[in-house]
Amino acid sequence: MNYDYILTGAGCAGLSFIHYLLRSSLKDKNVLIIDDSPKNANDKTWCYWSDEILSIHPNQDQIVSWNQVTVSDQIQEVQKPLAHYTYYHVKAIDLYDQVMTEINQSDNITYLTDRVVKTAFIDKGYIVTTENSGVYTGAYIINSIPQFSPHASATKAIKQVFVGWRIKTDQALVNQNSATLMKFDHLTQDQVNFFYILPFSPNELLVEYTLFTKESLNESMMRDKLKTYLSEHMGIDQFEIIHEEKGSIPMTTRASYQAQKQNWVDIGTAGGCTKPSTGYTFYNIQKQVQRLINELESNKTLTTNWKRKSRFIFYDNILLNIIDKWPKQMAAIFRSMFQNNHPDQVFKFLQEETSFWEELKILSKLPFKYFLKSLVQYEKH
Repeated sequence: MNYDYILTGAGCAGLSFIHYLLRSSLKDKNVLIIDDSPKNANDKTWCYWSDEILSIHPNQDQIVSWNQVTVSDQIQEVQKPLAHYTYYHVKAIDLYDQVMTEINQSDNITYLTDRVVKTAFIDKGYIVTTENSGVYTGAYIINSIPQFSPHASATKAIKQVFVGWRIKTDQALVNQNSATLMKFDHLTQDQVNFFYILPFSPNELLVEYTLFTKESLNESMMRDKLKTYLSEHMGIDQFEIIHEEKGSIPMTTRASYQAQKQNWVDIGTAGGCTKPSTGYTFYNIQKQVQRLINELESNKTLTTNWKRKSRFIFYDNILLNIIDKWPKQMAAIFRSMFQNNHPDQVFKFLQEETSFWEELKILSKLPFKYFLKSLVQYEKH
């Protein structure tokens, strides 16, 4: 059978594509999805901010969100309410269950649990070779596996590595209404490191330890950091780990994500949706795949690159340069960004939806010394 679309990878981007495809005029297309996971485990957490909940958000009758955010360093804690935005949380398993149910109810969509080992372009289409199930042909490849992208991130790029625990405890938590985006407690001269905390109830929270680094993920060390932080800073010694998540997100602006193959589209992190200076991806994925669906519906030339204005790439490189050369300064930069601006405006800036004058206003209130040094020693990351 020759498929209209073969999706290589069924993470957030691939399943989001299916979600919107099934609500479009393309809903009857023959689609093959290939992923080495059956998507029956809660392996990730995604968060995004928006002025309204996204249509893909699962379990809309049980929304987990916050209307207040906290950023702190060793000098000061900044806690501010949001006005127009809300900070939303999505469990991966909820999205998986939602879209996999839709897939199982669609006769024209096939889900194959296997590993893609090779792709080849032939006669205006593709052959995809799998590890155990043979070969398949299709007119389009919608790819979200980074190693199959022609723009795979450079191995020397800064990465955001993290280990997180969702825990239950009998010890009551304080301040359940605020999402702590960054809590810098142990600043070092060679790495940016912080804790990320999401309280779900008086006795349940997610706490992650995050590093911006060029090194590999050291899970044992990071688990020790989590245990120490919970004990020494939150007074939590007895707890149950409900779920552990870990990851390594490339933080690079180098890939241009321009089309290099006919009828081949990279989406998600493989397609440039990850914000290089923060690691946030979920919101951008929704915008990218909806645009792709619209282009496929109207038979337009596919704009496979995630379009970013050049000035935002420049801003990201300035911040990544500081992270690389003067990492200890990033705590004050992030804290002052939220301290001196309304958090809605900061979120709008990080979403790359601000005007140039709004950006100047935000940037003018940040510690300027290291921005000048980064500009003088400017590098692409």
